[in-house]
Amino acid sequence: MGIKTRGTIFTGGASFTRQFTQKLDLGLEVYGGYTASLKLGRGELEQQIGGNYEIRRGLTLDFGAIAGQAVGSPRYGFQLGFSKDF
Repeated sequence: MGIKTRGTIFTGGASFTRQFTQKLDLGLEVYGGYTASLKLGRGELEQQIGGNYEIRRGLTLDFGAIAGQAVGSPRYGFQLGFSKDF
């Protein structure tokens, strides 16, 4: 969360993941923050869908797409990367 304001801020989120194959995991996440100053662009609501694909043991390709609905959220975004277990 990138909400920068004084006062009370309520945050929350939920996520769901599912293994579709031994190599492919997909998930969905919704998270947000609320403050009484939403008219000032201080609220956020975002969703992300993504997953990872195991290229070989200990190495995955990670991907995701983000969409935001509130004034303080990014409209769209994409993520791509690798994860390595040592």
